[in-house]
Amino acid sequence: MKEGWTVCSLRRLLIISLAALTFAAGCGSREERAIASLMKQLKHSDPTVRHQAALSLSQMGEPAAPVLIAALKDPDPIIRSECVFALGLFHPPAALEPLTAALEDGDAEVRSRAADALFGYNDYRTAPPLIKALSDPEASVRSRAAFALGQLKAKEAADALLAAISDADPAVRAHACWASGEIGNREALPALSEAIGDPHFEVRRGAAVALGELKDPLAVAPLIGALQDTDHMVRSLAAASLGSIGEKQAIEPLRKLLQSDDEDEVRRQAEEALKRISASESGDLGPGPRIVK
Repeated sequence: MKEGWTVCSLRRLLIISLAALTFAAGCGSREERAIASLMKQLKHSDPTVRHQAALSLSQMGEPAAPVLIAALKDPDPIIRSECVFALGLFHPPAALEPLTAALEDGDAEVRSRAADALFGYNDYRTAPPLIKALSDPEASVRSRAAFALGQLKAKEAADALLAAISDADPAVRAHACWASGEIGNREALPALSEAIGDPHFEVRRGAAVALGELKDPLAVAPLIGALQDTDHMVRSLAAASLGSIGEKQAIEPLRKLLQSDDEDEVRRQAEEALKRISASESGDLGPGPRIVK
């Protein structure tokens, strides 16, 4: 038995599983009863039960969407949060506007999950509210909004993301760096060059990726400096970005890295970068480094 799970919780999970099976076995009133049963579980005191109920509702897909959307107005923020989470797993078209409105919810967890849910739509109508969310008082909302804008490649967010590179929260800074690279904002180059020396490794990683995405020769010097970073992922990403840019001045630092670094992945990226620089004269550079949420 999983540590911390009570017999009651396990019984509740069994009920949830049976509700999902009821849904799979038929439709109409059975379907409605299954959805109603799962919606009740969203109010359970055990977060594991609530989470499993939300997953089960998302697996039901479109039939559950109207109930989940309606529950976004529930007075209980826990219910609203779980419903946002569930809708974000299958992205019903009718939920786009209500999820956008949830970015203004009074509960920070609801707003954070709304930002997460929206990036899956890949809809440019979400860009303005996500840009506004970069000014949210809650760091988790700002961070997820920055990531969503990068996924959306929303160029209109350039100024707001540039400002977010200086955010007090490192997760916001990291995602703002990465997103600035995704949208190709060359105006962010000075800020990114400074961010690659940030005290937090997550920020340095985001900056290393972004500088490679910009493919600007002015990014070479800060990236060469990052080859000495204490974090092996920063060194690896910096090497990959240098290969993406393709400037020959990076050859010697990359050779030294290849010969001296203790990490296999760093040496592999250095070797690949050297190959890409050698191939740059033919114009065959291939894709640059990537970063995930």
